[in-house]
Amino acid sequence: MDEVAPIVPDPPAMTSLTIENLRRLLGIEVEYLGRRCRIVEVLEEGPQLVVQCLDQRAIQANQYGDASRRVPETHTLPVTELDADFLDRLLKAANRPDGDD
Repeated sequence: MDEVAPIVPDPPAMTSLTIENLRRLLGIEVEYLGRRCRIVEVLEEGPQLVVQCLDQRAIQANQYGDASRRVPETHTLPVTELDADFLDRLLKAANRPDGDD
C-alpha cells in the first residue's frame, strides 16, 4: 500500500492585532515615513512595533555626548496610533506565504 502524505492546513490568516499575530510580522520590510524599514521587535506594552530603517544610519552619541558610531535609525510605533492604511498593509504582508513586502 502506498503511503499518503498528510494534509497540512495553511496557517490561519492574520485578521486581528494580537501579540501572537504581531510577532508574525518580525522581519517584514515596511515603508515608514517614506523610508524602507524592517520590523525587528514587538513590545507587549502598548503593544508597539520597533522598526529599523535600512537605508540610512544615524550617528549615536556615547555617554558623554560625543559622536561615537553610526547605527540604524530605530522607531517605536504604538500599534493603536498607526493609521488604518498602514495596518492594512501589515495584515496583508503577514498573510503572504513568503513573508515579503
